[in-house]
Amino acid sequence: TMGVLPATLDFRMPYTESLFILFIILLLSGMQREWPNWTLAIVVGAATGTRPVGVVLIVPLFVHIVLTSKSRWQLIREAVMVIPASAWGIGGFMCYQWWAFNEPFAFAKVQAFWATPGVGPENLIEKLVGLGSFEPLRMVYDDTCPCYWAAVPPANNMVFNLSFANPIAFGLVSFVIVVGAYTGVLSTREWILSVALLAFPYIMHSDRTCMMAEMRYTSVVFPVYVIAGQALARLPPGVVGALAGISASFLFAYSSLFVCWYWYY
Repeated sequence: TMGVLPATLDFRMPYTESLFILFIILLLSGMQREWPNWTLAIVVGAATGTRPVGVVLIVPLFVHIVLTSKSRWQLIREAVMVIPASAWGIGGFMCYQWWAFNEPFAFAKVQAFWATPGVGPENLIEKLVGLGSFEPLRMVYDDTCPCYWAAVPPANNMVFNLSFANPIAFGLVSFVIVVGAYTGVLSTREWILSVALLAFPYIMHSDRTCMMAEMRYTSVVFPVYVIAGQALARLPPGVVGALAGISASFLFAYSSLFVCWYWYY
C-alpha cells in the first residue's frame, strides 16, 4: 500500500518523510522486540532531528516504558533518565540554531511565513473552539474564506487539487485510526503514535495554514498502512489491482503537477 498511495508523493521528493517513517518503523519494531529503552531513545532522538513532529514519538516511548516497567521505581527511573535523552536530535539542532542565528526556535518561528493572511484564531479560547469544531476543515470548502480550495491551482479541477484533498486525507486517516483502535488491530502503542502524529500538525498550525500539507503529514502515520494492507488482503485480486491502478494514477498526476511547479502542499 505504501508504494502507490498518493500521500506517499513526498517519499519520492527531496523531503525528510521517507527517513522519518524509517525511524517510526524502527521504533515500532524495537518496541515489539523489546529492545532496551536506551536503544529506543536513540531512535526517537534521531527522529526528532529529522522532523520537529518527531517529538511526538516520545509519547509512545513513554507508554512503552509504563507498560514494560516491572515496578514503580523502575518506571520513575526509566522515565526520568530515558525520556529527556530521547530528544537529543532536536535538542542538538536547537543548539546549532542558537549558535548560528541566536534563535534556538528558528525552525518553529519560520512557520509563520506559511500562514494565510487574514486566517487564524486571535486567542487560545478561539483556537480551541475552532479546532474542536473542525473549523480548519470547513474553511477549505467555504467559498467566502481565503482558505477556499479553488484559490490554489489547479483552481478549476477539484479532482487533482491537493488543497481540496488535504482535509479528506485527514478525515480518512482519522477514521482508519479509530477503527483500528476500536477493533484491536492496532496496539496501544500504535494507535497512540498514530493519534499523536495526526494531532500535532492539526493543533499546531492547521487553523493558520488552511490545512496545508495535511496529506503530507498523514503519509508518515505508518500503522495506517498496516490496516490498509490487511483490508486489501481480504479483497479479490482484481479489485486490489483496480484500486492500486487508480491510486497510482493519482500519485502520477500529483507528482507531475508538483514537478511542474504547482503550489502543491
